Parts: sequence; structure tokens; C-alpha cells
Amino acid sequence: MKVDKITSPVWADRGHTTINCIVKFSDAETECVFTASPDDPESYGREIFEACIRGDAGPVGEYRANDDMAVEEARRMKNA
Repeated sequence: MKVDKITSPVWADRGHTTINCIVKFSDAETECVFTASPDDPESYGREIFEACIRGDAGPVGEYRANDDMAVEEARRMKNA
């Protein structure tokens, strides 16, 4: 998958192992919430994580515990 744009990176967990961000893929009409991981089975997931770490999408925001419910809801919507 080709990534056109990554914005709003924020650590998804206290351990700083995953990053939540907004991604616009070239084959999609709209942006989507994406959780990037260095261990993602898909290469584009690992590439998005590395781009966020490099600062390509701006600084990675700190994890906020109260965001967990919003992220889970976004995942449910994505997988529906």
C-alpha cells in the first residue's frame, strides 16, 4: 500500500511500543486511524511506524490513558 500522508502521531501505550496516527493511503478516498507497530506483519505498518519515529509526521505526542476508549472505538469502526 502506498501512503500519501501521515499526521497526528501519538504514542498508543505507556511502553511506547505502538503509535496511533491518521493515514491517507493512495487507494483510499479518506484518511483513517491507524495503529503502527515495529512488529506489524505488513511492511507498510512498519514503514509508517518508522516514519513517525523519524519525525516525518511531526513529533510523536505522549500517551494519554483516557484515549484508550477512543482508539478502541476507532478500531471497531475500521474493522466493521
